Amino acid sequence: VRAGDGQPLFSFYQPGFYYFVQLIHQAVPSLQTSLRISVLLLWWIAAGFTFLLLKRFGTLPPGAGAVCLAFSPYLILDVFVRSAYPELAGIAFGIGSLWALDQWLRDARPWSLPVLAVLLALLAVSHPPTTLIFSPVLAGYALVLLVTRETTLKRLVLLAPAVLLGIGIAAFYLVPA
Repeated sequence: VRAGDGQPLFSFYQPGFYYFVQLIHQAVPSLQTSLRISVLLLWWIAAGFTFLLLKRFGTLPPGAGAVCLAFSPYLILDVFVRSAYPELAGIAFGIGSLWALDQWLRDARPWSLPVLAVLLALLAVSHPPTTLIFSPVLAGYALVLLVTRETTLKRLVLLAPAVLLGIGIAAFYLVPA
């Protein structure tokens, strides 16, 4: 490499979305069709997690929230203009992480901690910039629930193993990156 030609940084592109596409491709012979199905499924997953997150507010708010997310200009831009599919996956798994966090902090549902760990790992592997954006949101949400006494300090402390497990699952990608 001649002086001035190149950049001395390693580039690791986020693989999470492509793992998801490959999973679909195991059942669907066409790679192009697998890609399209994956994008559609992730879009539905994001709307579904939004619905689940808002479900405690009744019937209308979760439906309206899911529809608002599904038709949000930013997601439409991501899919149809930017083709930012890893970011779409990050958004879907980020909303899922917020839902799992809510399930643990409000109701102490034991299944929510391993689900949170997996969703955090999927978020980190799918799109690290989205992970950086969602991290303060998740922490702020937990803090608000603590301050409003909708959760306990014990539940907050018990989040640490789930977060560490999520980071550990994603370490194969995060450490080299």
